[in-house]
Order: sequence, then C-alpha cells, then structure tokens
Amino acid sequence: MPTLSSLRINRQGQEGTSGLDSSGVLALAGAGVDVYSTLDSLPMSNLTAGAKALVTEVSRLYLTDGNGWYNVQMSGGLTPYWDSGGEPDATYTIVDSATPLIITARAADSDTANLINQSFGSDSAQYMASVTNDSSVFTFTPKSADSIGIEVGAGNLTDSNGDFIYTFKWSDGINFVSKAVTITYNVVGGGVSLNMYGDRGVHWTGRPSSASYSNIIDYIDISTPGDATDFGDYTSGTTRHMSGGASNGSRGVFHGGALSGGQTNELHYITFASPGNSTDFGDLNNNTDNTAGSSDETRGLFWHGRNNRSNIDYIAIATLGNATDFGSATYTDHETGAISGPTRNVGFGGYTTANNNSIEYVTVQTLASATDFGDTSVDISEADGAGDATRGIIALGTTYTSTGLSQTYINNLEYITFASPGNSTDFGDLTVGRGSSMCNSNGTTMTIAGGLSPITNTIDSVTIQTPGNAADFGDLTVGRFYGGAASGNAA
Repeated sequence: MPTLSSLRINRQGQEGTSGLDSSGVLALAGAGVDVYSTLDSLPMSNLTAGAKALVTEVSRLYLTDGNGWYNVQMSGGLTPYWDSGGEPDATYTIVDSATPLIITARAADSDTANLINQSFGSDSAQYMASVTNDSSVFTFTPKSADSIGIEVGAGNLTDSNGDFIYTFKWSDGINFVSKAVTITYNVVGGGVSLNMYGDRGVHWTGRPSSASYSNIIDYIDISTPGDATDFGDYTSGTTRHMSGGASNGSRGVFHGGALSGGQTNELHYITFASPGNSTDFGDLNNNTDNTAGSSDETRGLFWHGRNNRSNIDYIAIATLGNATDFGSATYTDHETGAISGPTRNVGFGGYTTANNNSIEYVTVQTLASATDFGDTSVDISEADGAGDATRGIIALGTTYTSTGLSQTYINNLEYITFASPGNSTDFGDLTVGRGSSMCNSNGTTMTIAGGLSPITNTIDSVTIQTPGNAADFGDLTVGRFYGGAASGNAA
C-alpha cells in the first residue's frame, strides 16, 4: 500500500522539484485579511471572491463573493464593555429615607445595539429599596422605616449590616460585562438614617434639689462610658426645669419648661459640635412645662404639657422660628415621655389625677393627631425613653400610689417596635429605680441619666437591640431630675 510520503516523492520526481520549505512561505492564497477603518472605505470594484476584510469601525469581519461584501457573524460576538462614563462606582450611600439614589450603569457593544439588562441585588436589597431603571439609569427608592422594621422583626434582613450588594450586568446573549456595587443605607439597627441621634448626648437644666432650679447643660460621649462634662448654660436669665428636647444631629432644641415664676413658652438651641451657652430659637404656642420632646431628621415635636395637655407642637429644627400646631394627642396629661424615630415618634405615660399607661404615635412628616399604639405594663408618669431605627425603650419612671404625692420609683425598662403597634415588652432593669430621668441614644446605645429616687447623678446604659439589665456608665456633673435630653454629632 503506497504511503503519503512515497506519493509526495514520486510527484516531486515527475515535476523535478524537491518540495517546499515551510520557512519560505510568506502567505497563503485567500488567507490574507485586509484592514479598513470604515465601511465606506471597503473597495467596491476589482473584488476577488473569497477575499476578507476587517472593518475596525464596527469590529466586524466581511467576506466578498466578487460582487459585494457580506458580514461574517463571529462566534459569540464581541464582549460588551462599560461605555465612557458609564461604569458605576464601587460604593454608594442612600443618604436618607426620603431621597432616592440614582446610578448610571451604561454598557456598549461593538456588534450588538440592544443589550439585555440582567442586573440583580443581594437578598437584603429587596427589603431595603425598590429598584427601577430607565435604560441605563437605575433608581433606588429607599423603603420606609416602618417597612424595614417589619422585615427586621420577621428576620428577613439577617444578611445585612446596613448595606446590600447590587450587581449591574449587561449581556449580548452570550457575553456580558458586570460589576458588583455596595450600597449603604445608613443603617443603625435595621435600615435607615438616624440623623436625630449622635454620639454626643446633652442633658439640659433640671432640678438639683426639690427647692431649686438649674441652668446647667452638660454632655457625654455615648460611645465611651465616663462622667459628663460641662457644655454651657441656659442663658434666658432664669433657671428652669421640666423640659423636652429635639435634634436633627447638628442642632438640639429644648423647651424652657418651668421657671421660678411659672411656665414659659421659650425654645432655646445649642449646636452639638460647639459647647457653649444656649441661644433663643423661638416660642411654643403656649406657656407650659412638663413637655416631652422628640424628632426625626428635620422636625422636632413637643408633646402635652401642664397648660395644654393634649397638644402637640412642631418646629423645623434647621430654621429658627415659632412652633406650629401639629395635631392632638390621644389623651390629656402632663409629665409624659417621648421617643424619637426615623418615621414614627412615640409618646407615653403621664399624670393628671392618676397615672397613665397609654402609648401613642404620630408619623412625623404627616400633620395629624396621634394614634393609639398600645400600653405599658403599669401606669406611669415622669417616664422618658430613646431608641434606634426600629426599637424604642421606655424607662418607666414613676407610678403614683394615690392622687397625692405618694410615689413608687420604677427600675424597669420596656420596649416597643415602631413598626408594630402593641403593648410594650420587658427589656431589663436599671441600676437605680428613678423618675424624671434624661434619656439619650446614638442609635446603638441608650443612656439614662439622673432622676429622682432620691435625686441621683447616676448614668446607666443599655444596648438597644440586646434586652438585659443596664450597666453603670458614669455620673452627671450635677445630680438632678426634670431635665431634658437630646443627642447629636460631636463634629
């Protein structure tokens, strides 16, 4: 049987050749590819069938049959890429619960005009924001604090530490370009911005004895246990007590409360980052005391009070001026407490001729009267509280055993979940039972300062998301009760 080698040798003998050395091959007929920059530059005459051309303008290969050019579909096509200015950053932040985040993620492909959007989020993304897109523009609309609180309570946000991953992905059906991006939603305890809380906790005036009033303002660093430091003085010229406070993280606003000659409608403010004396802000609608203060990121609320017991006033914290009517409380009392939250604020307790176990709430950005929330386990007055994005903790304060002044000072803490109206639940105990304390929060830790049982300078602390007994934190500069409190940023 003849071999290929013998056939080659016989053929070379017939042709008088000795074969072809591969090193001498410069080109193979029909194998060359000419390169052109544009489609218009392709030659239209003297075409040789089988000739090929690469057009860089569209990154496509063309083949001619001698009469015209035909596009050759490349296997898999070319890979999509991020267009100029279209690649998203590695990280983004949703600044607050009212402001959507907009991200441009624009891809291109040299051989496909219509790319397929295959972008997706991590498990927690669906509970923290709604995502829509118009072509390459993606809008992340943050979920409300109430909605996020429900998901936290249901255990659906277990994979989130205040952020989620969103992967932007565009495909031509075969190849794709993608980028995983981390989006933070300023989460403290469950998913929303808490600008009304901060590490600097300020304590405002109060009564250092049953026969005296104070103009003292002092502060603590909530993240670091220790004693309070002098901040400045209330500068109205008259010492006072029985006041509430509100914060937007930068400015704290406090009601003047009671003074030696009666009640006042004065509002004063401080700037958390700049220790110093208070400055006039404006006025409440009525002279009163025993108000409770709370806030969200922009509005401050002042609840109840001795002379207008069912009223709720509000202010825009960033704008100096007088308060405006917000709505009515669900009951008529004074010596009430309140807790700030990102969407809902909660009021509780109080006293007129007897104690009250009511809890009520409002949606801070919606002017309307309060709605019943639930009850505390006992009737209380002189209570206060603080919280985080999802949970509020109530320091129960005092319960009167009769319509006189016979009081029992309670060391219990109870908590509620903002998004789920219902009765409060046992949290733990304070180191010292007391009424009329001053409560602050940085969104993680709550502090409970001062109070009456008898008059104390003790500051306790608890971790808001971890039920348990309070730990000693430090001491106020002066022991006192009937003061106000608010927290904000130290810088």
